[in-house]
Amino acid sequence: MKILIAVDQGLYSDHAVIEGARIAKNTWANVTILGVKSSFQEADRADETDALIRYSKDYRQLFLKFFKEDFCPYPEHADGYELIEKTPGVFVDSPVLETAQKELKTVVRTGNPVKEIFAEANEGDYDLIIIGCSGTNECVWENDPLIPQRIVNDASCSVLVAKDITNVKKIICCLDHNQVSQESIEMINQLVTFHDAELEIVGIAEGDSLKDKVENKIKSILKYYTAKHIATPEIEVVSASAFESFISARQETAMLALWMEKKSFLAKIFSKTQVTKLIKESHSSVMILR
Repeated sequence: MKILIAVDQGLYSDHAVIEGARIAKNTWANVTILGVKSSFQEADRADETDALIRYSKDYRQLFLKFFKEDFCPYPEHADGYELIEKTPGVFVDSPVLETAQKELKTVVRTGNPVKEIFAEANEGDYDLIIIGCSGTNECVWENDPLIPQRIVNDASCSVLVAKDITNVKKIICCLDHNQVSQESIEMINQLVTFHDAELEIVGIAEGDSLKDKVENKIKSILKYYTAKHIATPEIEVVSASAFESFISARQETAMLALWMEKKSFLAKIFSKTQVTKLIKESHSSVMILR
């Protein structure tokens, strides 16, 4: 598994790093912490870039704190650790130590934040992008609400929007009854495990005639979670016409995870505009699975 954690100098980026560390601790994923910043006026470029590099190093140390009491598969560089400008505006840290079992890389890019995040994501072929954003009733990143929105809606891989670091009591996972990837099912397993949260699996039916079919599919997914020794999840089937109101009623009390692969049924009935509204208004983190 490969995780890309996108950060800037906002406090909400702590949330992204912490969620990334929690997942990585369970999965031993290869991880890149990507610091991004809009292009600067030429006179300020060096100072601003240096500041972002310092912040990115601090985020790396925050990530590693989660492994202090356990074996750490990631490299902990000696005093010589530094970021080197690989190409104009792109800084990459020192080579991975041969003794490291997993990769923890730090990259800094300057330019359009959305383009730079996607450039790194495409080059690295990541399974998950994690991005923080400011709190309830808004989702702003670098004072621009369009950044998290575009990452969520346009990424080709799964995206976790980390809105806070409070304890998650319940995760509601809305799945497609026709198709869902094994990787996404396992991702939910990881979220439930490290949050020690209850799980509710929700299927979406186009009408009453399909309710039994959807429920049977969800029950087959339930067997997977039971085998993983997760406390028996709740199961619910919601009609497509009632899905938006269902989400609205639960976004204040639970973390929501939605299977939104391009051809999924859920992607057809829950538009990008509705996803944007969800990540803006949700009190907790939101996972978009692909």
